[in-house]
Amino acid sequence: MKKVTLFLAACLLAGSIFGEGIRFEQGSWAQVVSKARQERKLIFVDIYTTWCGPCKMMDKKLFPHPEAGKKYNTHFINYKIDAEKGEGIDIADRYHVKAYPTNLFIDPETEEVVYTALGYCELTEFLHRADVAIAEGADTMSLKAYELQYARKNYEKDFLIRYIEKLKRLDKDSDEQMDAYLHNYVTQEPSQETLAFLKQNVSSMGSQTFDYLMGLQENSSSKISPGEPADEWMRDKVWATFDKAAKKMDTALLAKLESIMEQYSLYSDFLEKDQMRIRFYQLNAEDNERRKLQAALADKILATSFDEFQKEDEIAWKNYQTNLRSQLLRIGQSEQEVNEALVGAAKDPMLFRKVSDKAAAFLNTVAWEVYENDHAEKTSVLRAEKWSAYSLSLITETHPNWSMFADTYAHLLYKSGAEKEAIAQQKKAIEVAKLNNPDMVEDLVESLHALEQNATKQDQK
Repeated sequence: MKKVTLFLAACLLAGSIFGEGIRFEQGSWAQVVSKARQERKLIFVDIYTTWCGPCKMMDKKLFPHPEAGKKYNTHFINYKIDAEKGEGIDIADRYHVKAYPTNLFIDPETEEVVYTALGYCELTEFLHRADVAIAEGADTMSLKAYELQYARKNYEKDFLIRYIEKLKRLDKDSDEQMDAYLHNYVTQEPSQETLAFLKQNVSSMGSQTFDYLMGLQENSSSKISPGEPADEWMRDKVWATFDKAAKKMDTALLAKLESIMEQYSLYSDFLEKDQMRIRFYQLNAEDNERRKLQAALADKILATSFDEFQKEDEIAWKNYQTNLRSQLLRIGQSEQEVNEALVGAAKDPMLFRKVSDKAAAFLNTVAWEVYENDHAEKTSVLRAEKWSAYSLSLITETHPNWSMFADTYAHLLYKSGAEKEAIAQQKKAIEVAKLNNPDMVEDLVESLHALEQNATKQDQK
């Protein structure tokens, strides 16, 4: 009996060690700092508020996860504190916290932040945050120190490599530093190791380093991309390039990005080029150009048949499988693990209708914008009504967004003068929501009452 008891105790102990989530300290800030100094660990601080939804999600989904516990308990002294109570008020003010949740990784010796992450994320990203913080904690130089040395023309190879790696780690643009490395240290016959470093660390397509790699790509794709699809390294640069172009309102860089994406078939579907352009003008508050492009794309979708969408969905599914396989193999997953992931993906019906769903969502968005425009002309409303109706045709009533799209259609019908049809459409949206999306029912009923009251007022006039 004694042996059985000891065995059970050992099992419980092992479970508590290897299966627990993140352990958070309960003492004061001074006690946490003291413990971290003694154990020579960084401090992980989760700063939250009681009203913050994403904070609650982290607390429920991430912090109890065994993988999170294993990494964070090993490398950090963990602490969580309410930004609106007690010491939390001073800590939030001291570290200039303005959004929640904020995750700080702090050096206990200096009590300075070595890395900051904002908002809720999935487990993989949460573990990556820890890896970044660990690397930052081990780096003896701050980002400002690197910037100062670089400004003083320090182009030593080891320094440039460490600076570039730090910029990549912190998700910052390293194109200028990569170009400096290219001009100073890349020979006419670069090694595969050098090429791998260039591909992995160049930030965007707006750099001399990228142009150099493109030259090699066009001359010998086997040299630049041995054992992988020729466009794989380019695909990783797409959104960084777009962000850079949008931030600088650089239409030339945007055009370069579009040209490369077309040449190497990097667009995920026939909608993406136009949607990127729309996003570009949206970010730069060019509303007239954005609206023109939105209307043109909506009409393009309207002219695309169901059969064509079915073909686009099939292509998108095949591309998804190919990209997923490539990504998983690249991070070291076995063939069995890859196949299991693909089988799991095949169980998600949404992945078989990615392009149709994307088009429907776009039509709903632009149609609703027309509805909200008090100065929209009747012809624009009728045009938006067609977009909205087609968005409903592209998805089935079992789709979680069907009732929301139907609500848009009902409001456009009302705005165009078809009050009875609008009310009937809204009632149908409610009935479908009761089955597929109960959380929407209350808002839909409220909208129905508003439509009915307005219709009654119109009749009385």
